[in-house]
Amino acid sequence: MNTDDFELSEELLRELTQLDDQIKTDNRKEEIRKKRAEGGKLGGRPKIENSKKKQVNVKLSENEYLQISKVAGSYGMTLPDFIRRRSLDVPLRDGKRNEILLEYRTNFKRISNIFRKDIWTESEKNELKTELEEVIKLIKKNIC
Repeated sequence: MNTDDFELSEELLRELTQLDDQIKTDNRKEEIRKKRAEGGKLGGRPKIENSKKKQVNVKLSENEYLQISKVAGSYGMTLPDFIRRRSLDVPLRDGKRNEILLEYRTNFKRISNIFRKDIWTESEKNELKTELEEVIKLIKKNIC
């Protein structure tokens, strides 16, 4: 084997190494492309099945618009969401009521934690339980 053959084989080896690197790079790019195709163009948030595709335009007088906007704002809702909920008889969010209900939930959790402690006798627990049931009945009766 002469030196020309040796140089040729080194050059061939270099080219084969570059070709191998190029193939690996192309394979990595193809894997990334497939992953992106599975999750959408850029991945991210999945598509909503029940997306809103129809649009309805309604003309309102200035006074009507202001009244509806004011009521929607009082519920902390956007105008379209408010109109959609009212039209479909979906209950409206009531921020003040939700705050009160959250307070009640917290207080009932505290009461249940007190019940778990061993500082109560069975008769005391039953008495408190009866009082709580009465309060719950009153709350249910007065909730609109």
